[in-house]
Amino acid sequence: MADVFDHVTIRVSDVEASLRFYELAFAQLGHEASHRGDGFYEWNDFSIWAAESGKPVTRGLHVALVADSRAAVDEWWRAMDAINAAPPITSAIALAIFAPPWTDGSMGLA
Repeated sequence: MADVFDHVTIRVSDVEASLRFYELAFAQLGHEASHRGDGFYEWNDFSIWAAESGKPVTRGLHVALVADSRAAVDEWWRAMDAINAAPPITSAIALAIFAPPWTDGSMGLA
């Protein structure tokens, strides 16, 4: 089957704050940055880049990540909440994290 997409880049207004958030979000799931620098940071096929004239802040995007288990979802949420970074329900960019449903019989949505 062909790939559905090649990459996803979101434009952010505060690169440093966004970098702190996504570094922790991905590190908790075992992913390290594959590229860093010049306002552009990437974790394989997902990246953040500074907004600029003609390339505004990304809004209204839903991103779902995968965890190995429901316990990993819970640990991710605790780590994000510890730095007040657990995504709020009303966030302009919603971030969901799922554990595979076959691990514990549920959808694993945090």
